[in-house]
Amino acid sequence: MASDDWHLVAAEDALAKDGARIHVAVEARHITLVRVGSRLYAVDSVCYHAGGPLGAGNIEDIVVDDETLTCIRCPWHHYLISLIDGEKWVEIL
Repeated sequence: MASDDWHLVAAEDALAKDGARIHVAVEARHITLVRVGSRLYAVDSVCYHAGGPLGAGNIEDIVVDDETLTCIRCPWHHYLISLIDGEKWVEIL
């Protein structure tokens, strides 16, 4: 598949409200779509750390170097994954 191929996976109104979340399959991947404020994010529904249900995780904002990052927290091992770029953030408990 070329990188410029797009897939229609949901109607626009399915993600109209803040906090709306849907899970879809695109080819062989499970993707979670979530609205946070005015932004829409797409993230792999399966955590790359240990296969946990990342798409079911809580959405949280963290502050790193005075910048607020919107993340999803994996329910299994509490990894924070940036919804912007997929980077993992470690939180010292």
